[in-house]
Amino acid sequence: MVKKFKAHNSQLTSFAFHPTKPYLLSASYDRTIKLLDWGSGWNKEPKLRFEEHKDSVTKVVFNPEDAKDYASASRDGTLKIWNVDSTVAYFTSPKGKSQMRCLDYFRRGDGQYLITGLEDGTAQIWNLKNKELVETLKGHTAKINAVCPHPDLPILLTGSADGTVRLWNSNSFR
Repeated sequence: MVKKFKAHNSQLTSFAFHPTKPYLLSASYDRTIKLLDWGSGWNKEPKLRFEEHKDSVTKVVFNPEDAKDYASASRDGTLKIWNVDSTVAYFTSPKGKSQMRCLDYFRRGDGQYLITGLEDGTAQIWNLKNKELVETLKGHTAKINAVCPHPDLPILLTGSADGTVRLWNSNSFR
């Protein structure tokens, strides 16, 4: 063990390493996201603290095409998109009827999108250019705990507490 410190006041739910800077995002049931700078020797004080979610933050992911941005999903039913230099999200989705459990970025044609997995067993597709919900994927009978875009093929994976994995075409969303 190199270092140990208390990062949050509750259960940790997600980590994301910045691809080029010495930053680590951490998310927690305590409703916060923290940006830690390990370049400062893993100082336990966060570089920034993000506190806009009204319930547990379940996932954080850096944008692979613009690493100054990242997205977060929350049990408050919202998706937020942030810039690492600001403690205020620059996009907040409308509050959904279901808690968000997970999310990831993917590319479709010439646009970038986010897929979110929800407690109600659906997945949502968000167009980042227009900041709008464009599709809801239905089929699971329990919460979606994992989403994953294939790095090269037009395939999205969703994994559910119902024990199934579904493969979706990211072009047609079938």
